Amino acid sequence: MNSGFNIRYLTEFRSLAGEAGAIAALLPNFLELAAFCATENAAALGAAEMLGAQNASEYENGAYTGDISAEMLAALPGVKYCLAGHSERRALFGETDGTVAKKTARILAAGLTPIICVGETAGQRENGETFDVISRQVQAVLPEIAGKSAWFAYEPVWAIGTGQTASPEQAGEVCAFITEQSGGFPVLYGGSVNRKNAAELFAQPSISGGLVGGACLDPAHFADIVRAAAI
Repeated sequence: MNSGFNIRYLTEFRSLAGEAGAIAALLPNFLELAAFCATENAAALGAAEMLGAQNASEYENGAYTGDISAEMLAALPGVKYCLAGHSERRALFGETDGTVAKKTARILAAGLTPIICVGETAGQRENGETFDVISRQVQAVLPEIAGKSAWFAYEPVWAIGTGQTASPEQAGEVCAFITEQSGGFPVLYGGSVNRKNAAELFAQPSISGGLVGGACLDPAHFADIVRAAAI
C-alpha cells in the first residue's frame, strides 16, 4: 500500500460505513500499519480510532532480531489493538499457549488491547475435543487479563480461508462457552465472515462482532459487514 491507497481506502470505507455505531478496526501487516499511521489527514478520516497490529513480540526488549515489540506498536499514533495467538501463528510458527500468554501480557503492558485468538482444528472437532481445546487456550491467558480490557476471537481453524463457515448455532455455542470460561470477556467470530453471513452470525447473543479476513480488503464489502454488526 502507499499513502494514496490508504487515503482512498479510508475515505471509501468511511463514506460507505457512515456512522454505523459499531467499532471497526483495521489490522494490516506491519509495513502497511506504519503507512496508515503516517497517512496525511489519517486522524481526520478516523484512522486514529481504528488501527491495530497482527502480532507482537513476547519480549519487552533485547537482541531479538526481526521482532517488533508491543511498545514499538503502541508508539505508533492510533494503534490500539493487537492480535495474540492467531491460528496461523500457532500452526506455522509453533506458538504455544504459554507463548500466547506472554504476548498477551506484553500487549497489555504497552497499553494496547489484546484480541486473543482461540480455536480448534478439523481433527479436534471431529474427535469431540473442541471444548477441551478452547478451555485450555482460554485458561492459559486468564491470569494475564484478569481485571483488564481484552477480547477473544473464536477462529475455527477448519473455517479460516476455506470458504466454510461454522453455522450460527455452532459459532454461538462455542462463543458462549468462551464467555463462560473467561468470566465474561466479549468474543468475536472469525472464520470466513462475509457480507452474506455476517448478520446471521452477529445475531447470536454470544457473538460481539467479527474478526474479518480477506473480505475486508474490499472497503465496500467490509462496510457491509460493519453495518451488519451494528444492527
